[in-house]
Amino acid sequence: MDLKELVRPYYLKWFYFRLAEKHCPPEFKRWLQYPSAPLQSSAQLLEPRQDGLADAIFLPMTDWHGIRQRSQQLARGLSALGHRCFYLNPHLGREFPQVYSKNDRVRLSFLEPRIAELHVHLRHEPVFHHRRLQPVEARSIIESFLTLLRAAGSRNQMSIVGLPVWTEVAAKLRQELETPIVYDCHDLLEGFENMSPDLIDQESELMETADLVVFSADWLANEHLSRRPGLAKKSVVIRNGADSQHFESVVRNRDGAAVTIGYAGALNSWFDIEAIRLAASEHPEWRFLLVGPAGFAFPKDAFSRNQNIQLAGEVPYQELPKWMAEFDVATIPFLIQPLTMATNPVKLYEYFACGLPVVSSALAEVMRYSGLVYVANTPAEFTRQLEKAVAEDDPERRTARRRVAFQENWIHRSETLVASLAEVLRLP
Repeated sequence: MDLKELVRPYYLKWFYFRLAEKHCPPEFKRWLQYPSAPLQSSAQLLEPRQDGLADAIFLPMTDWHGIRQRSQQLARGLSALGHRCFYLNPHLGREFPQVYSKNDRVRLSFLEPRIAELHVHLRHEPVFHHRRLQPVEARSIIESFLTLLRAAGSRNQMSIVGLPVWTEVAAKLRQELETPIVYDCHDLLEGFENMSPDLIDQESELMETADLVVFSADWLANEHLSRRPGLAKKSVVIRNGADSQHFESVVRNRDGAAVTIGYAGALNSWFDIEAIRLAASEHPEWRFLLVGPAGFAFPKDAFSRNQNIQLAGEVPYQELPKWMAEFDVATIPFLIQPLTMATNPVKLYEYFACGLPVVSSALAEVMRYSGLVYVANTPAEFTRQLEKAVAEDDPERRTARRRVAFQENWIHRSETLVASLAEVLRLP
């Protein structure tokens, strides 16, 4: 722990966020919109457990209140199946509006039926992808979960771990409650520039510790299994999916409007800026609508010379169908690198749920649907494929895309996860 971490909570909350409120991450405020209570007094607000169904403890890589990603969708899928889900807020106090207080250190907020969020305010508010937890910090999280599970009358559970930083927490819960551990490996950690080397090293420990290792893509599974062949007997590939019902309301009525090329997702170092720049320059009559937050690694002036490119910023998930209804063609313009080759893009299934033509870089997981996607290997080819997609007039292909999204949904993925865990626990 360094001096920066000691002073950061006070500097951010007493000075920086008050002086520059727009720089306060919106997810730090969104959780405050939900009803919450101190953990000790929250038992009466919890939904009763259903006999025979394990409670799911989510130790995630992503904040519930940020972009809707895999962990949130799996929690919703499990909830729809009747499982209660307890989702840890990974910011460990940074999301609290006040500096650390012993009187309000652990809270439970109620997000949706059978989904509750645990907020544990650690004294130094560590950034969860910057370092390993100290033993005293891990113990605080463990004790909070044990208190929650006792209050909830939990009989059996499963821990679904999205990042190695939670390894000690999951291991202790298994020791105390015989809670099996699922490592949901859905990204190539070394592909992230801001991921702590200690956590990348800790991933090996988590994989050995886990009862089941779930990979979200074949490429990702093959990469890890080539390093650790022994994982094969306790691993499975469960891809991402679509919340198809959320997008079935998308009605495209684009008569008379400019052709709109769309993208929905984060803008970061893996985004192929040149592919979009070139297409926008060659087709000034098209409108390019990029919906999603820009990361620190994304240059602010990336499209300053392209008047036909609109950056919409982050939008609430509930409003995403409205934005995607403006798309004529959807895109996945990613640079080809290990991080993106290991990715099974959630947005592909969301685009399919809308029936949209999709132009994508040649990602390994996208190639599985090459008959429904226009694939490009270079920026120039990306533009040519956009031209083909804009000209597409094939109701059968639109129907086929919607059919894929309906079949590849999060409830099915959640059922597969539960069945895979039960199967591996039966092995000798």
